[in-house]
Amino acid sequence: MINYNNKCQNLQQLTLLGGHIGYTIFVRFGMPPKNGKSKNHLTGDTETGVSVYEAIVRKDKISIIMPCLTYSACVSLSGCIERQAYEVVGNIIGTGSDGEPIIKNCKIIRKIEIV
Repeated sequence: MINYNNKCQNLQQLTLLGGHIGYTIFVRFGMPPKNGKSKNHLTGDTETGVSVYEAIVRKDKISIIMPCLTYSACVSLSGCIERQAYEVVGNIIGTGSDGEPIIKNCKIIRKIEIV
């Protein structure tokens, strides 16, 4: 798990869950904004960076980690269904209103095919 208190940037940390070794990544739904700042669609405010989800990859399957199970977090995730998903990297600079990581220097690693 990424340690937010120490702002650990190693996205390949090993995680042991259910007997399967995995690693964490960031997932972004939709292209990262050109200005490097996401819009909070609930409040209309601009975030300080790009909003992403943390995920765990195990046996080539990606599991999104819900930062906080709230109504607004569920609505935010449900709004992502029609957007292209990307694995991205960047530096954690804070958290969004739903508890999701906010990153700067967001770079796309690859497209993720949703099945």
